[in-house]
Amino acid sequence: MLVQNIACGVSKVEPSRGMTSGFKTGGRTKGTPNKATAEIKALAQKYTEASMKELGRIALEGTSETARVAAIKEIFDRGYGRAIQSISSDQDNPQKIEISWKSG
Repeated sequence: MLVQNIACGVSKVEPSRGMTSGFKTGGRTKGTPNKATAEIKALAQKYTEASMKELGRIALEGTSETARVAAIKEIFDRGYGRAIQSISSDQDNPQKIEISWKSG
C-alpha cells in the first residue's frame, strides 16, 4: 500500500505481499508529462475555444436550468479554479479525517 504525506510531498511504501518497507522509487519525475494521456490531452485542447463558446451558449440560452447551472459552474471552475472545500471542527469535538486507498 502506498502512503503519501501530501504536505511534505513524501511517498512511502508500506510492506505488503513480500515488499520491503522504504521510500518509493522509480516512476516519472515531477513535471514529466504522462505519455499515455499526452495524445488525448492534445486532441482535447484543440476543442477548448469551441467548447467554452458552447458552455457560454448553454449558460445563457439553455432550456434546462440544471444545464445552465452546470455550464456556469464549469466556466467558473476553468476561469477561477475550483472552490476550496473547507472542513472545520471545534476543539471540544475534533474531527478525525482518514484517507486511504489501495493500489493495484
